[in-house]
Amino acid sequence: MKLHYTTPAPTSELPATSTGKPCIRDYSELVTKIVPEPVAQLVPLPELRRRLSEVVRKDKRYAEEAPIYLQNETNRRAAFDGAHLR
Repeated sequence: MKLHYTTPAPTSELPATSTGKPCIRDYSELVTKIVPEPVAQLVPLPELRRRLSEVVRKDKRYAEEAPIYLQNETNRRAAFDGAHLR
């Protein structure tokens, strides 16, 4: 899935809304401020899934980015699963 620059930045006149396209700015904010990557790497996947769904319920503009973040973390864990045994 591609990330886009297309979503407008939220302002006081223009509230944050979902456009149906993942946005690099929102993804960056999600992985650095809301659920930092080191935290995502430490918690179990069900807990990460729960936290991301909570974030989406609170702020709908992350609805497209949260599944990408969860998939990236799932792929990262699968790549390193059993790496210490190789």
